[in-house]
Amino acid sequence: MLKVNVLSPADKLIFRYERARILVQRFSIRVIFIVLFFAAALLPSYFQTVFEQQEFSRQQENLAKSPEQLRVSEIEREVDSANKLISQLKGLFEAERQTTGTRFLALSKVLPARIRLQSLRISAEGASVAGVAETREDVVSVASALQNLDFVASVNSPISNIVREKNNQFRMDLKFK
Repeated sequence: MLKVNVLSPADKLIFRYERARILVQRFSIRVIFIVLFFAAALLPSYFQTVFEQQEFSRQQENLAKSPEQLRVSEIEREVDSANKLISQLKGLFEAERQTTGTRFLALSKVLPARIRLQSLRISAEGASVAGVAETREDVVSVASALQNLDFVASVNSPISNIVREKNNQFRMDLKFK
């Protein structure tokens, strides 16, 4: 193969640099055109997005001023306050239910086995115990045991509870502290 060296080594070096410069220019021009094309293609959608946001904010301002929206926000505030009140009442009722449960257990533990319990009614203020005792002494022991409970303020035991000697039907009313 025949090689012809027409250019000197310095000219060859200059030729290589010129060729690289031309390639870089062509690449840069293509990148710039691509960027400009996409900018031109995306510019309308950008303006459309900006205008939609402005329109949306104007609609929100108008909606906030409308009487319907004001009424809705007022109702939401009332619902929130009602929910808070319900949760507070739920806490109070839960505490009362636990207190009632512990009082019921304490009352049922104090009654001796010889007592047949007919009814036990408990409320927040007091309780009512009714049943049948085998002897008069059982009625007296039940009254004293109920009086000794720490949450009982007073025991109302009528004299009719101890009239009979055996199989006494009794009813006692308790007041809580």
